[in-house]
Parts: sequence; C-alpha cells; structure tokens
Amino acid sequence: MIVMFTLHTMQNPFRFDGPASEEASVGRPEIDEVLKRHYTNGQNLLLQGPRRTGKTTSVLNFFSRQDCVFVHCDFFGVSSEESAARIIGDAIARAGGPARKARSALGRLSGVQVLGLGFSIQGGNRQMNVHDALVALKPLCGGGKRLVVFLDEIQDLAKLDRHEEIFGQMRALVQSDLKDALFIFGGSDQNALRDMFFNARKAFFKSAGVLDVNSIEATVLIPWLKERFADGGRDVNAADLESAYKSLAGIPGDMQWLCFFLWEVSEPGGKIGQEQMTAALEEILRAQGQSLAQLWSLLPATQRNTLLGLIRLGDEATEFSSARFVKEAGLSSGSVAIRALKSLEDKGVIWKYGRHYRFTNPFFPLWIQQQNFAI
Repeated sequence: MIVMFTLHTMQNPFRFDGPASEEASVGRPEIDEVLKRHYTNGQNLLLQGPRRTGKTTSVLNFFSRQDCVFVHCDFFGVSSEESAARIIGDAIARAGGPARKARSALGRLSGVQVLGLGFSIQGGNRQMNVHDALVALKPLCGGGKRLVVFLDEIQDLAKLDRHEEIFGQMRALVQSDLKDALFIFGGSDQNALRDMFFNARKAFFKSAGVLDVNSIEATVLIPWLKERFADGGRDVNAADLESAYKSLAGIPGDMQWLCFFLWEVSEPGGKIGQEQMTAALEEILRAQGQSLAQLWSLLPATQRNTLLGLIRLGDEATEFSSARFVKEAGLSSGSVAIRALKSLEDKGVIWKYGRHYRFTNPFFPLWIQQQNFAI
C-alpha cells in the first residue's frame, strides 16, 4: 500500500516588520475603492488612523498596480528640515527612470550638488529645505503618467521649528506647480492631523478628502489568519484568536506579530491552543524584555503610575482627571494625571483613540503586569 502525505515546510507567512505585500496582507477593498475614486478624479486624500492598521500597506499595494510615477516619503521620526528634504530626495530617486529629471532640477538649485543614486547633498551655499526638494518633483508632472506623491506620517513635520512656513510653502506648490500631481497624506496622530487639516487657520485646511482607517473586522481578519495557519498544516483555535483580537484592539499589524510567534512555537499537523498562545507571548516578551525594561526605567514615577492606572481600569478609563483614576494610579491630583498622559503621548508610549488611551506597543502592558509592580 502506498501512503501519500504532504510535508508542510512553507516559510512563516506572517509579517510584522513593515508594510506587507498583497500576498502577506488582508485585502482592504473599502480602502481600494476610495483610493481608486481619488486617483481617477485627481482629488487629494488624507488617510488617518492608528499606526499598524494598514494605511501604508494599502496605499503601496494599490499604487503598485497603477501605471503612474509613485513617490513615497515617510516622515516618521523626522528630526530636522534637512533630513525631511533628504527623505523627499531619496524617495524621488527610488521612483526609477523619471527621477533623472527631478535630480537634475534639484541640482540646478542654488549651490546644491547631487551625488549618487540618492540625494546626497554637498557643497551647497545654504541648507537644503523641503521647498527645494518638492520643487524637484515638477519635471515629473505632465509626462504621460500621473505623478502620485504619498506623504506618510506627515504630522511629524509639525515638530520642526518652522513647520507653519513649510506647510504654507507645500500648499502653495500643491496648488500651483504640482497641481497635476495627486497627493496622498497619511498620518497616525489624529490630534495633530485634526489641527493640520480641520483648523481654518492652518495651511492644509480642507485641502484633501478624508478616509479613516481603523482595525479590520474580526469576521474578516480571523478567517484570513486561520487560512494562513491551515496552509502550513496548523489548526488554530478561533476562540483564542478572537480573544487576542480584543486584547490587541484588532490592529492587523499587531495580530500578525502575535501570529508570527504562534507559527514559530507550533508544528505542522498540530493544534494551536492556549498552551501555544502562552508560549508565543512569552517569546515576544523575552525578545522585547530588555528594551521594555529600559523604557520603564526612563519613565518618572508619575508616568509609571499613570500606566498602571490605565492597565487596572482598562476600557473603563475614560475620565482621567476623575477621583477614581487618580486613586487607581496613586497620583496626587487630576492635573498631574493629565500632564503625565500628555508626556507619555509625546514620548510615543501611548496614543489616544476616541475617549481611550492605548499602548503603542500592545505587549508593553503584558510585560508590566508580569513584573507585578506596585504603586
């Protein structure tokens, strides 16, 4: 008798370290539909929502299917105007063949010498700025293919010293020299984006349509995850995935993070249940333990206690100056709590979503609970 069997040796299909390819991500037809409408009509668009919800992945995958010149500038963590200009220049260089014209345009600017494949700027009479770099996009307009410029995490430019002037110059270019280009703005800090795009006194007021990008519905994400596990001969308990979905607020990037380790601690032909879930979380916390301990050690006592208060109250934490929150967090007053939350948000430890604060790293509160810290 001949016994037929399949050997499952496929690569781990889950990705959490950046934008995922179409094969490694859940389709977002509702986002594709809006992108298509704005691309067809040449109407600029703002995509806003928490980090790791798939904004960048959706934009990159959609425009990879279009016959256009695509320039992606990621401003996350930008620290100076010169570094912002370099980000734009390097993005133009990555656009391929058409970038030659843009490189030449940039080189003609006052005293600027452009070297190599990217935009290494030497010998200039003045510091390179964002306006210079954006002007270099002009030769890419009207060349038979539409120019699409994706300004990702644009709210981080608001941290630069002369950001109001920069935004004013950017809007002027978008409305004149670059009016034939399509601009896609992306961002994760909803408070900063609200001030940029909905404040009548700001340069980008009503300059783009808006699409909110949130977590993927559990009824869509969980079957997709189960299918990936099944392709590798693994049977995962849907109830455990649903529990993880709630804990991770349905953020697809974080779910893929967890599933990556679930895959690693399981074997083909086996079942994935609570035992494997615990082992995966232990692997994640072991991998991040040193960096999380360092982050904790750098936080002042009031901010540590504020995080403990958020963990203790969970979704019930909505009134942060209330006597209840102050008591649970062991703080002296509501004003101290508000200042601590603002500082934690500025440091990127937490982010505000609606009436709640969530941890930027969803595994940080698990690590904190593991340590049994007392207020």
